[in-house]
Amino acid sequence: MARFLTNNGNIHRAFFSNSSVVQTLIKKPSVLLINHGYPPLFNAGSEVYTQTLAVWLKRSEKTSAVSIISREQDPFRSDFLIRQTQDEHDSSIPIFLINHAREAPYQRFVNNDIEHCFEDICQNLHTKPNIVHFGHLNHLSLTLPQRAKDILGAKVIYTLHDYWLMCPRGQFLI
Repeated sequence: MARFLTNNGNIHRAFFSNSSVVQTLIKKPSVLLINHGYPPLFNAGSEVYTQTLAVWLKRSEKTSAVSIISREQDPFRSDFLIRQTQDEHDSSIPIFLINHAREAPYQRFVNNDIEHCFEDICQNLHTKPNIVHFGHLNHLSLTLPQRAKDILGAKVIYTLHDYWLMCPRGQFLI
């Protein structure tokens, strides 16, 4: 027996003899996780949280695909170069790193170059995500959640890890 929640909130129950029918009706979502850093390049709170979430989602088999967009700060590479790698714990999780080593003050919150990189990555993803989960946008661009909705038509989630959206230092420190 399977349970389905419809748009009007009513729950419908149905019996299926063929499990492929259930698989057709209940598609596993594809998830894109976006954070301003990702291990092993960055190992602070939101970075470790994002990696843990990515690996758990992939191993839980409740998603069809998990992908990561993050940044790196390599002064020997061109700014806004996109490099693809994979997670160190699960090589089936692709990571797209946007190099952003030289940040100008006017790029602190809105960065058109990061936005263009994001669009390029989204257009070239193997599986189009249904859910885009943002962890932290510092050094990226505050425009990305709206761009994710516009480009991908995906549901957007934002996890608040600190006060960065209200305070440039992130912790209300003077």
